Amino acid sequence: MHQSSFHDEPATLAKMKAFIAENGLQNDLSETRRYHEIYLFDPRKVESAKMKTVLRVPVRRKEGEKNL
Repeated sequence: MHQSSFHDEPATLAKMKAFIAENGLQNDLSETRRYHEIYLFDPRKVESAKMKTVLRVPVRRKEGEKNL
């Protein structure tokens, strides 16, 4: 869950990327598995600091990695 303006999303995505790497996972982006942003606000009614966005990155376990 990202809570801030759109301009701050890169920092949240960097944290997600670090979590993926630290936990034996890797991105699993493909034609059928895509990155998603789900907006939980109306930008006309919510100040940017209170915006909430679900950021979804498909992942899979790296070959040879054990369960978490």
